[in-house]
Amino acid sequence: MAKATLTFDLPDEEEKFDRACAAPDLFAALREYDEDLRRATKYQELPEDEARHISAARQALHDILRERGIDL
Repeated sequence: MAKATLTFDLPDEEEKFDRACAAPDLFAALREYDEDLRRATKYQELPEDEARHISAARQALHDILRERGIDL
């Protein structure tokens, strides 16, 4: 099994360290938000324009993340 180690020069890189530590929670929050958007368009009775806007917002989220190499 491959292993990787992230090394930070503290306290100079404390902000980067904090972001790296928060990354799993941020990913989980984005995934939850994406799932909430999907459920809204799939299971809720929404006006067509509202469903279209939610779908567009979800697609925009995916596009932004994909540009950064992140796939939910």
